[in-house]
Amino acid sequence: MPKPRIATVVRADNLKDFFIGLAETQRVADLIELRVDYIQGLQVEHLQELKAKTTKPAIFTCRGKAEGGNFFGAEKQRVAIIQKAIDLKFPYVDIELAALRKYKLNKKRGVKLIVSYHNFQKTPKYDFLEKIINQAYKLGADIAKVAVLANKPEDNKTIFQLILNKKPNQEIIALAMGEKGRITRLLAPLLGGFLTFAAVGGKTSAPGQLDIKGLKAIYQAMNF
Repeated sequence: MPKPRIATVVRADNLKDFFIGLAETQRVADLIELRVDYIQGLQVEHLQELKAKTTKPAIFTCRGKAEGGNFFGAEKQRVAIIQKAIDLKFPYVDIELAALRKYKLNKKRGVKLIVSYHNFQKTPKYDFLEKIINQAYKLGADIAKVAVLANKPEDNKTIFQLILNKKPNQEIIALAMGEKGRITRLLAPLLGGFLTFAAVGGKTSAPGQLDIKGLKAIYQAMNF
């Protein structure tokens, strides 16, 4: 089994601190998620410098408020930022399924598009989430992402089913948020999920996110 893939989150509310956090995170992580929606006053022009300072493979994420993000600008501005990230060829670029239904992105060779769905209230039924994943692929996803809130331990079963039942040619990120969903953050990549997310220094971007040091220690103890 391959080594579990961990995306370590970088976030800060201004560019200066974001770059400091980026440098620190790149020293301990193999893959990073750039949560640029937390940067106040972020403009398209800032992305060139961000790309230059990013030395590890990165997921570029500019999440809107509707799906748990922190971007306060207009939706067209957010989508323009995401398109610029594609143009600059960040290896992975995230966009929500709901946004992709409204706005068309010009994909670039070498950039993998993560099409995501988030639900911070509950874990919908399996059939609904399976349809979400199929819709993501119809709209051009290279990787489909589902992140939902686990209200009971049984909700984790739904997440594991999504991963175990994925088609051979599909890549899926499926995780349950919250305390009751923590087990998915540990086991998802071991069952065939594309990756899991971790935090550095307590700067989480979703409920129940684990710290990268603790997560790595667990995987090492399991001989991964």
